[in-house]
Amino acid sequence: DVLAQRREAPGSTFKEMLVGLRERHDHALLDLTERVCSPFDLSGLTIPPSDWIDASFRDWCARNGVSILRCLQRGTTGQDLRAYVYLAIDSDGIVKVFKELIIRLDSEVEILQRAQGIPGVPRFYGTVEVAPDVVFLRMEMCYGQDLSDWIRARTDMPSQTVRHIVRRLAQILSALHERGIIYLDLKPENVRVNGEEVTLIDFNVSRFGSQVVTQLMDPRYAAPETTLSQVATPASDLYALGVIYHQLECLGAHPFALDEQAPEGDLEVAIIQYALPCALLRFQASPLLATRQSHDARLCIQEMLRKNPQRRPSCAQIASRLDGRPAAMPRALRRLTRTREGNTVLFPARMGI
Repeated sequence: DVLAQRREAPGSTFKEMLVGLRERHDHALLDLTERVCSPFDLSGLTIPPSDWIDASFRDWCARNGVSILRCLQRGTTGQDLRAYVYLAIDSDGIVKVFKELIIRLDSEVEILQRAQGIPGVPRFYGTVEVAPDVVFLRMEMCYGQDLSDWIRARTDMPSQTVRHIVRRLAQILSALHERGIIYLDLKPENVRVNGEEVTLIDFNVSRFGSQVVTQLMDPRYAAPETTLSQVATPASDLYALGVIYHQLECLGAHPFALDEQAPEGDLEVAIIQYALPCALLRFQASPLLATRQSHDARLCIQEMLRKNPQRRPSCAQIASRLDGRPAAMPRALRRLTRTREGNTVLFPARMGI
């Protein structure tokens, strides 16, 4: 009822809605929000100071003939735990991504090792210990553009291109599920598109199993069972793919968002804005789907967004229903290897980076 009122009166702010709930002593939504906001239990996890990790990695690179091109992401500590990520030329002359290994729910190393050979999963080159208890993953550099760039820009993508991207993601997820891996964090920021190539990156929260207990990752793409019961199955990955499918077909519009103009960065707001509507509101096909003249897309999305995970199709079934031509997007310049002399550092712009 509260969500329905919010949809009928989108002008009211989230703060006003929460104040209204407290005044009415309606704690159900507030309790649910607090529960799904619960962070990872990081007690007992020793995390070295962030600056020390950066200095240790740079010192290791200097001693081992690795040339850092840029820092892609700075690490943080506390509840907003983020890994250091670097782009560097390894000692063998190959451009690689070096990512700090932090939370080990299931070892990300074991996940990547089991996923090797799946088209659309980055090549894994192993790990390096740059200092005591400071380990970095070495992975293939995936060229292209994040899918999130097109969604934020509300790009009108051809339906055949959309079907190709969704089909490739369904195939990748299906292959992961066959190997006993639930991805758990499917979102446009983790999808790289380069021409017809579609790559899934970032496996730091992926888990082994057919059903796992997990925390809410990104409220925008959270399946109902994850929001309400904190469990996830392979069907939870498919639900997130259904949300992405809708966004690509409908100029970036989220299928359940109450107010997409809401401020970003607040987890409580994001849960009320996205996660709870995903869990509680019925899917209503957007008029944009009709203008796309894609009846099959509407049916696929509707099945992928079913509240009951047992009634959703599998990723393999969705992949078999979609056929698409190669994505009509430019291919990034790829030069993965190049002979170097001494300590010469290649100029990034000439490598297509």
